[in-house]
Amino acid sequence: MSVFLPELLNAVAAIFARPGHVPTETLRCALSATWIPEDLKGPLQRLLAANKEDLAVAYSDHFLVSQAHPLLYLEASVHRTGLLRDPELLGELELIYAAL
Repeated sequence: MSVFLPELLNAVAAIFARPGHVPTETLRCALSATWIPEDLKGPLQRLLAANKEDLAVAYSDHFLVSQAHPLLYLEASVHRTGLLRDPELLGELELIYAAL
């Protein structure tokens, strides 16, 4: 299976959207893709080798440490409701996207 940029970006996004989830097949394919720069292959290999629980803890440390003062702003819903991908807020976004 060859992997293209959209698939790789979706795979990396899935790691952040679902703590503990690692799309190993896509990452393995990315390691053999000729268009991936060599300096990116090291981090991809570390993601593959990482313990899923360790990734979930690292995710929490970076994004969910404090609702008032998070280290990184991943999703606004966390700061408003404490939930990732809050269904009510996603519904509001869908209305805005539909209007646009």
